[in-house]
Amino acid sequence: MCCLMASGGLLGQQQGVFSQQGNGFLTYNPGFTGAEKFGMVSFGQRAQWVGFKDAPVQQYLNYSTRLRKSVVDTILPPSLPMSDNSLYEPLGTPTVKKEHLPHGLGIMMLRDEYGPFSKMSAMVNYAHHFYLNGVNLGAGIGIGATYTDILEGKLSVLEDGDELYNSYIQQNALSYHMDASFGAVAYNKNFYVGYSISQMLLNKPFVKLNEEVAYQLRMHHMLNASYVFRLSKAIEIAPTLDAMTLASAPSALSIGCKARLLQTFWGAFNYRFGQAINTRIGFKAFNHVIINYSYEWATTAVQQFSSGTHEIGITITFNSHKTPKHLW
Repeated sequence: MCCLMASGGLLGQQQGVFSQQGNGFLTYNPGFTGAEKFGMVSFGQRAQWVGFKDAPVQQYLNYSTRLRKSVVDTILPPSLPMSDNSLYEPLGTPTVKKEHLPHGLGIMMLRDEYGPFSKMSAMVNYAHHFYLNGVNLGAGIGIGATYTDILEGKLSVLEDGDELYNSYIQQNALSYHMDASFGAVAYNKNFYVGYSISQMLLNKPFVKLNEEVAYQLRMHHMLNASYVFRLSKAIEIAPTLDAMTLASAPSALSIGCKARLLQTFWGAFNYRFGQAINTRIGFKAFNHVIINYSYEWATTAVQQFSSGTHEIGITITFNSHKTPKHLW
C-alpha cells in the first residue's frame, strides 16, 4: 500500500517542538509578539534524528517588534526672565523622544518536512500589551495560511497499481488553507507564564486526494513558564517548564534549567519526559547578534538509528543594545 495510507489514522503530534525557547515562543504563541520592546529577527533550522531516513527537518523565520511613536517635549516659559537670550534658547528647544505603544506586530514563517509530507506556513501576528500591578499582560492572535504537499519522489509503493498512489499522481493533492492561533502571556523582568492554541481552524489537508482520508489538523495547547533567580549582577539562573497537549495523542512535558553569565553567555539543560534530553549553549556577539546551538538525543528506540538532533538559531536585534529578558 502507499505509505500515504498511514496518514489516515495519524493522530500524533503534528507540530515540531523547538528546543530553543525564544524562537519557539515567537513561532507558536503570538502573545509574545512585542514582549521585548525592540525589534527582533530570528531564523534557524532543526534537523531531527540525523541519520534516520526521511527524518523531520524544520526551518523558521520570525520577526517581532513593538510599535513606537515620537513625542515632542517642549518647555516654553514665556514669563521667565533671562538676562541672556542664549540661556533661554535651550529651554525652548523641543525634545523628541520615542514612546512605546501597547501594540506588538510580527511575522512568522515555518517550513516542516517529514518523510513525503511538506508543510509551509506564514502568519501575521498582533499582540496588545498592558501593565497591571507590576505585571505585563499580553494577548495576541495570528492569522495566515498553510500550504501542504506530498513529495512524489519520497512516496513508497509496495504494490504496483496502488489506487491511492495513482489518484495522487492524477490529482496532485496540493492543499491551501487558512490558519489561526491565539496566545496570552503574563510577564515582568523576573518571570513569564504563557499559554497558546495553534491550528485553531481544524483543517483537513489532502481531502482533495481521497475523501476517505480522515487526516485532520488538531488544536495544540501549549503552556510555558519560567522564573529568573539573579544570584548576582553577573549570574542568572532560570528553571523552565514547557507542556503541550492535543486530542488523541500523548502529552509532552519538559522541565529544564538555563543559566546566563553577564547577559552574554548561557547554557541550558532540558528533559522531555519519555522522549529526549536536550543541551544548549548560546552567546551574544556584536551587541545585536544572538547565537544558539542545541543538541538533543532521544531516550526512545529511535536513538539506535540516529546520531541525535541538531538545532541552530540566530537572532538579530534592532533599536537596542539590550539582551532579551527571557527569549534567550
